[in-house]
Amino acid sequence: SLSRSDRLAKYNQLIRIEEELGTSAVYAGRVVGTG
Repeated sequence: SLSRSDRLAKYNQLIRIEEELGTSAVYAGRVVGTG
């Protein structure tokens, strides 16, 4: 299982991706979230 810091890093990475992709990040977030 992921440690707290690993989850935080992944969360921060998703935030960064959302800032870059904009609205398309909603779909990307769903795909990553299910994994």
